[in-house]
Order: sequence, then C-alpha cells, then structure tokens
Amino acid sequence: YFKAIMNQDYNAYKETLDPYYLEVYNTWLDGSFGYGMETSFETMHQSLMDAACIDEEGNAITVEKMTITKLQLKETAIEDGVDQTEFINDYLAQYDSVIGEGFTDGLREQCDDVINVTFTMTADCDGTERVIMSDMEVLLAVHGDEYKLLG
Repeated sequence: YFKAIMNQDYNAYKETLDPYYLEVYNTWLDGSFGYGMETSFETMHQSLMDAACIDEEGNAITVEKMTITKLQLKETAIEDGVDQTEFINDYLAQYDSVIGEGFTDGLREQCDDVINVTFTMTADCDGTERVIMSDMEVLLAVHGDEYKLLG
C-alpha cells in the first residue's frame, strides 16, 4: 500500500484495497466530485511527502528523497482492555453516512472480518531516518489469509 503510494503505482495500490471498497468509493467520488480513486491516490503521495517535510519540532524542511524503511503494524482488537468492535462499527458507520447506507452491510457480506490496525511509519528522508506517521489507524477487510485496506 505505502510502497505503491510512494512509487506512484496506481495499479499496485488498487491491489492492496478491498475490491468492494474500491468499487463503491470510486463510484461515490466520481458522482460527488467528478473524479475517481486515481485522483484521490495522487493526493496521498503528496500527503506522505508533506508528512516527511515536517521535522520533530513541527518546522517545515526540504526533503528531496524519501524511502520507507520500517512499518510497524499492531492489531488493535483489544486496546487498553477495551474491545475495538464498537470503534470498528462507528468507523464503518461513517462510511455509511458519507458513501451511503448499506456500505457496511455490503462490505461485511463479502469479507470474513474487519479489523482495526495502528501503524507507525519510519522513513529515510535524505539520509536521516525519521518517524513520519505515528499511531495512525486504518481498517482492513479480511479475506481468508489476505488483508485488504479500506483507505
């Protein structure tokens, strides 16, 4: 997912997404904004680069080249003793309210489960290793032994 974004490889990016999410979200973007997932994907690359161009003190810096060096994922099924089922349901309800009622039901019908993961990304930014994203959450649709992103 992140490698595809960094390399600006839209076809590789699509392979990482849940197919139902890709279809429904692409249709919604096109109908609501007149552009699809490919345009949305292009902004993700810029967002990653923007994250790399802020130092630890919050100051803007120039970064010519960024390479992802480490991605730490942690399933947040139970965090601090709290079951994440309600969080996942609330997150999916946001999709229902934005994309349209029935998204969650459609998604759950075509996958085995939906899980919440937290990730932290470290990258080499012009020779300096820096954490560029920390404790970010994303949902994954589980399809057997494959995990596909919603995002």
